[in-house]
Amino acid sequence: MQTISAETSFSVSEKGLICNDCHAPVALVLDKLFPAVSQDAPQTPRFFRHVTENAACGYSIRNPPKTASLAPVASVASKPPNALWLQKWTRLNLASSTAWVLRDTSVKTVAIDDDMTQIFDATHVNIYEYTGFLYKQKRLYFCIDEYSDKTPTGRTLWHTSDGQLLDSCCYDSNVVVLCDGIELSVRFLTPLDKKTTAQLDSRFGKTCWPPSLGSELRLLQVLHPLQVLSVDGRMFIDYVHREAFEVMPTRPLTVYNGPPGSGKTSALKQAIRIWKNKKILVVVFNKSNQVALQAELKGEKGCTVRTLDALIASVTKCRFEPTYEQGDDDEEQVETQENEMESEDPSKMYDDMQDVMEDVNEDLEDGEDSLLDFDANFSDASFSKSCYENWHHSEHMKYGGGGGAASLMQARLTHPKANVSICKFHGRLSLRHDSDKATPWTGCHSTFPLKRIIDSQSSFAARRYIADRDKKLADVLAKYDIIALDEYQDAMSALEVRLIMQSDTPVVFLGDSNQSVNNFMHQINDSSCDKRSPCKFPVEMPHAAMSKQIEWYSTYRLDPLTVAFIQDVTGIRMVSKRTDTSVVRWGVKITEPNTLVMARTNHSVLKIAMEYKNANIRVMGGVRIASILKAASVSAGQNAMAKTASKLKQNGQLGSMLKFLTEQDISIKELKDCPTFCVSTIHMLKGFETSNTAVHADVFEAAAKETQSNTMDRTDRSVLFVAISRHKQSLTILIDIPEPVEQTTGPAKVQDV
Repeated sequence: MQTISAETSFSVSEKGLICNDCHAPVALVLDKLFPAVSQDAPQTPRFFRHVTENAACGYSIRNPPKTASLAPVASVASKPPNALWLQKWTRLNLASSTAWVLRDTSVKTVAIDDDMTQIFDATHVNIYEYTGFLYKQKRLYFCIDEYSDKTPTGRTLWHTSDGQLLDSCCYDSNVVVLCDGIELSVRFLTPLDKKTTAQLDSRFGKTCWPPSLGSELRLLQVLHPLQVLSVDGRMFIDYVHREAFEVMPTRPLTVYNGPPGSGKTSALKQAIRIWKNKKILVVVFNKSNQVALQAELKGEKGCTVRTLDALIASVTKCRFEPTYEQGDDDEEQVETQENEMESEDPSKMYDDMQDVMEDVNEDLEDGEDSLLDFDANFSDASFSKSCYENWHHSEHMKYGGGGGAASLMQARLTHPKANVSICKFHGRLSLRHDSDKATPWTGCHSTFPLKRIIDSQSSFAARRYIADRDKKLADVLAKYDIIALDEYQDAMSALEVRLIMQSDTPVVFLGDSNQSVNNFMHQINDSSCDKRSPCKFPVEMPHAAMSKQIEWYSTYRLDPLTVAFIQDVTGIRMVSKRTDTSVVRWGVKITEPNTLVMARTNHSVLKIAMEYKNANIRVMGGVRIASILKAASVSAGQNAMAKTASKLKQNGQLGSMLKFLTEQDISIKELKDCPTFCVSTIHMLKGFETSNTAVHADVFEAAAKETQSNTMDRTDRSVLFVAISRHKQSLTILIDIPEPVEQTTGPAKVQDV
């Protein structure tokens, strides 16, 4: 976004210029020319005006448009007239009727009224059937639209190249779609209803219409989902795609992609009600999502919500034996009664066991062995201690390949089919002690140390690998009629997709790929690698069906201004179903009450907490950040956290800051129950929304850097999208925009961005 002076501009940027008052798009005006001017134009006064007139805006609007005619007028694109088509239809005695109009280049403009029926010539362009999708239970077609008429009145019929006469079902003009990689301006059509068919039979005779031209083009099948590139048509396709979600799935994998606030959970609940007498498994990736969905789907017979790791734990060897009481509580008993069809599923008893295991490991002190012999927090230290008993820990980390080894093990288990390259330093991981003469480790799963991790099944990644290798989930998943994966963007590897697709049960993915913020987990720690030839751990290619997403566009949470702002900043296409508006502002101060401040890094969270310490700001993950700050204060590092810790220590403020962070710690549940002034990293706010938010500048800086690097990774851009889509009422961008500098001498500047 830019603040510029009209007097220093010659051309209009396609995006980024908005009104300072209402934030609506504006365009540059010179004298009476609109919307742009030439660089060679005389130096006359320039000003900005709204692209679409906004009477509610506080700024005056100059050069208002001329008053439009009350009757809609439709224009015809310039194309060669189809003399044969006109002749054939004219013979059906249409010339004497004013209620029927043939739309061809011979008719330049037409005044439309409610009683008029237009017949468009589309016999020379391709006709497509949108296979697998219906509109109000009727087959859906589209053809190339050379007319671009927006005709909400009357009736519009299209004579298509396959010899049919079809009815318009979307009256938006200039609908541009991406069809198999090609941009097309199209008109959506459906078969005629019985009433219209009867009228045509009465008017022309049952065998006379539509007239045959003798050279019909073949009907083309569109097998892949469409994407709508224009604003027009988004609401229509959104309706079509949402209708498809409620149809009982039959394909092996169907992927639905919906924006923030699109009502994905509500759509899932509605579909479950429609899929009567079906056993449905909803798979999630963490316990908090499971608890939330269980509450949302409470009372839905035959529907079960499970975490992926709970499913895996039900079919893999466990290193602990929890008691019956540990796996049972009042909530589980209630759920058992409500999901009677699920009583035989062995994964059911593992959900609470998984909770117990995670709670115990969270309560352990650093360096303390897990009471359950399960490494829930797999790290360099735990890996080195468990697999290299005969090698001193610090020596192994320094000389035996232990430094950064945990991330290599995780990556190898998560992407087992990828071709890897191991550096000389990490090749020493095959050595069990400092005098071992074993051959270097090559990344093989069947050799030490990876084989030991797999055989012990002592990490989540190891269990997932075994379940994928041995197809252990096939029998469990086969007990269900439908499998739905909620928040599919949290599926971080092709392995996880394979796990969920081990049976022949149809699978439906529901989520938002633009909110995929966990790609950093694919990265390896190569700081200890041999610098001349570091390790290379590529990721596996995603499942082919993941690229064929069925797009939803409408959002109930975000208002039109926010939707326009998000598209301007990120290019992500949405449409708002809200009628009210929110506020988007820029500034370095936070003015709205109970604002949730979001940052990308822990250091930015710390700086915001320091700035608003006197305002008693709450800190999500405050205890954790305090521990990071304390560790940084005794390290020799030169990163931002270490420098801040050193400065606080010199000023005698380190102790008070550690105490403040600890005392002001707040959980996401507390923030949901009682909104307050708070700061957090974005990664801790998955799926969270609140009234007022603010976004730190580091989020925008990281997204800009990622864009400029031309990398395929979109993590930082996804983080930005998540950050600017969490609010309901106000969004504050914590970036100071300088005042525009007026140029009094020299040539005027040319705006080129």
